Amino acid sequence: MEILNIWRAVKSRWLWVALCVLTAVGATALVLIVSGTKYVARNDLLITASGGGFGTTSEYVYNAERLSAARAPTYAQLIQNREVLTRTSARVGQGVTPDEIQDALDVRTTRDIPIVRIAIVDSDPRRAAAIATDLAEVFSDYASELELSDGVDVSVRPANIRPEVEVDGNIVTRLALAAFFGLLVGVIAAALGERLGRRITTGRELEEMGADYQGSVKATEGHIDSWDDIDYAPDYRRLAAAVAASAKRSNASRLLVTGPGDPMTTSTVARGLAAYLAESGARTLYIDARAELADVAGKSAAGTPGLTDLLLSVRDLDEVAHRADVSNLTEIAIGNWPNQLESLLVRFDFASVNQAFDSKFDFTIVDGAAATVSPAGVAVTPLADGAVIVGVAGISKRKDVEELASVLAGLRVPVVGMTLCNVVEVEQIAEPAAPVS
Repeated sequence: MEILNIWRAVKSRWLWVALCVLTAVGATALVLIVSGTKYVARNDLLITASGGGFGTTSEYVYNAERLSAARAPTYAQLIQNREVLTRTSARVGQGVTPDEIQDALDVRTTRDIPIVRIAIVDSDPRRAAAIATDLAEVFSDYASELELSDGVDVSVRPANIRPEVEVDGNIVTRLALAAFFGLLVGVIAAALGERLGRRITTGRELEEMGADYQGSVKATEGHIDSWDDIDYAPDYRRLAAAVAASAKRSNASRLLVTGPGDPMTTSTVARGLAAYLAESGARTLYIDARAELADVAGKSAAGTPGLTDLLLSVRDLDEVAHRADVSNLTEIAIGNWPNQLESLLVRFDFASVNQAFDSKFDFTIVDGAAATVSPAGVAVTPLADGAVIVGVAGISKRKDVEELASVLAGLRVPVVGMTLCNVVEVEQIAEPAAPVS
């Protein structure tokens, strides 16, 4: 997602971001209050090798430093063994157990540096300092017991008699980190919410998806029953011209009109596109492949030969194709067996019928369900060599349009264009102006 889109998501869902930041900061503050203030006492144990057996002075220094640095990782482990912790517990007293010391202890080393750094975290600063001091002294004695052989003496001593004690962590820093984390989560949530739940309202949003945007059209609310019900002629004339040009560039003539929004609105756009392609002089065939809208569209499930009859080889193309009330426009109804459309499409060999369509018509408009909504929408794609996606303003989600385009690409049906349809209530349709006398 581009920076501009992320910024748009944050602006439209700023409450999400603010809630995430406040939640993170509040949770961190609550943890700090409940856990109370912690103190950390720090001390460094310096490792020094001395004695004979190292040769000349330069060799002595070099070998002594190597031996001291090599001991650091081993000592970092030894300081945490049970013997050392038990001795430290006995020296500290105050009811401090070896397990408590082990839980409070943090040991670190730096590569090739003869230093072991210890830190004790405790709610009592004096106790933290006492444990750090006694642990350093106990381990110094313990290391001396282990290290004295072959004339080589490796000693361990505390760098500080009194360890440094400070508040464990900066409260302001912790709250700032919590705020940053909350902001990051909020921005991600806003971006995902925008992507997954954002409804398309402008044509620019379709343009951002990469396909040719063919402009917007209007449609009356509800489904149309006849070709005479198509309004907004200028919109559809412009759409027909744009789709025709894009289809020719893609060498496509059989266009599946589909969309993830309201199927009735998508069907209105399909019929409008077919009507105004025909009006422009192109021989156009409109195929009704909407099994789920067969009854709603006013087409009887029996008695009207159509697409399913053609697929069953019950009728041929000339018998199922009928002239519409628009010049140059021929239509094929869904046929007598709309409920069998999906299975018929799967079994049918489209090569011959597509060749017949191409030989008789300049454009074939297939009015079908979205491939992401209905299995029949997938099955009908072999009828088409291109697709026009219809987004319904305020209804279609961006993610659904992107998913549909991706599915069509996987089915080898290139998207030749997208259009945005604005649904208008019937009473908003303006009456045609009276002719000037």
